[in-house]
Amino acid sequence: MFRRLSTVAVATLATTSLALATTTPADAASIASTTSESDTTYTVVAKNFDDNVAATITLRNALGSYAVTVRTETDEDGKLTYTFAPPSAGKYVVRFSADGETAKKTIKVGTAYGTKITIDADDTSDKTTTISGTAAAGSTILLKVYDPSGHRDAVKRVAVASDGTWTTTFHKATDEGEYDVTATYVATDLHYGVKTYTDSFDRD
Repeated sequence: MFRRLSTVAVATLATTSLALATTTPADAASIASTTSESDTTYTVVAKNFDDNVAATITLRNALGSYAVTVRTETDEDGKLTYTFAPPSAGKYVVRFSADGETAKKTIKVGTAYGTKITIDADDTSDKTTTISGTAAAGSTILLKVYDPSGHRDAVKRVAVASDGTWTTTFHKATDEGEYDVTATYVATDLHYGVKTYTDSFDRD
């Protein structure tokens, strides 16, 4: 005799993926306002910090060649205010920190150079080599040369001619090996550079 088997229904549960939205709390530290006077003086205000607590304000440019640190306190409304006069054109970051909270603002002063710097460093068999290239006409670039051990051997400002070319001579390749050359724009009141360009040459 055959026994009748009962049928069991198996329910399949659909799995639903839930997307979690990430939002910044309304009371998180943030920038309240940024004002300027004729591109010479900038005032940045940060808000939503704890009241009357120790704070640090830092100002740096993009190339790391200019930095200021200020120790202060938040006011009774939990705000921090910083006014600065940029020494030259460039991209600056103002960072406010207090009691574990941070807010920052990036400010561009002037216009970035739109021309890349090219470097052509000749290999040499003695201590002297010629380094040349192209850059924005009429600008000034800062060259740095590092020896095979990574020590900086020279720093030199080089003027770029009206046709966009530049050239200089390096006289300190005393050790054999590979020398690295870096170039950046020197900022003016109107223009700044944001990148470092590199090349190398061998001393046989």
